[in-house]
Amino acid sequence: MDTLDIGKVEEIKSIPSYFGASEKPDEEEDIPDMDTYEDTGDHSTATPQPSYFVAEEPDDDNILLTRTYDVSITYDKHYQTPRVWLTGYDEARMALKPELLFQDISQDHAHKTVNF
Repeated sequence: MDTLDIGKVEEIKSIPSYFGASEKPDEEEDIPDMDTYEDTGDHSTATPQPSYFVAEEPDDDNILLTRTYDVSITYDKHYQTPRVWLTGYDEARMALKPELLFQDISQDHAHKTVNF
């Protein structure tokens, strides 16, 4: 059986030195002093200009233009029911008149559960 050598003292390593960082923990990183900082007035790198993508309509006539709808849902507290609101747009993105909107609604629901 080996004997335990209590007199042998090993250095306890700190976590940064254990992973290979500087062996001198008292050394501070050289941080520049704010008193010596000079403002050059050039702040272009601090606030980058945003870039925008501009979408263009293609000249291709193979695109099928259709009517589109925006859907909003609200809750009617008086009747305690949800309400669905449709806002229709034609192929040229102009608002649909109510009679044109009913062309896209099932005739079973038009003017009954769907009204304007």
